[in-house]
Amino acid sequence: PLLYGRTDTPNNELIISFDLNLKTARFLEDHQLYHHVIFPASGFIELSIASLRQVTEHGGIVFESMSFLKALALKDSNQDIQVLISLQKDRTY
Repeated sequence: PLLYGRTDTPNNELIISFDLNLKTARFLEDHQLYHHVIFPASGFIELSIASLRQVTEHGGIVFESMSFLKALALKDSNQDIQVLISLQKDRTY
């Protein structure tokens, strides 16, 4: 439900856009750290899966490695989140 845009680039990349807004996603308000609402790691995984489903024709998605380098503090206003998917030389993403 957060997905709102898809942009194909000329160099085999895909940009998937998501809209995050605390006004429409009140369930995230309880996920706080030092009085800041933080987007949960499970949310990042879900955004990744939703993005990969835009490019894969089969149902299998395997993550070999995933790192969370920085927390995403959410605001009351809309926040545009973009996921960049790149096709690698070995035909993986």
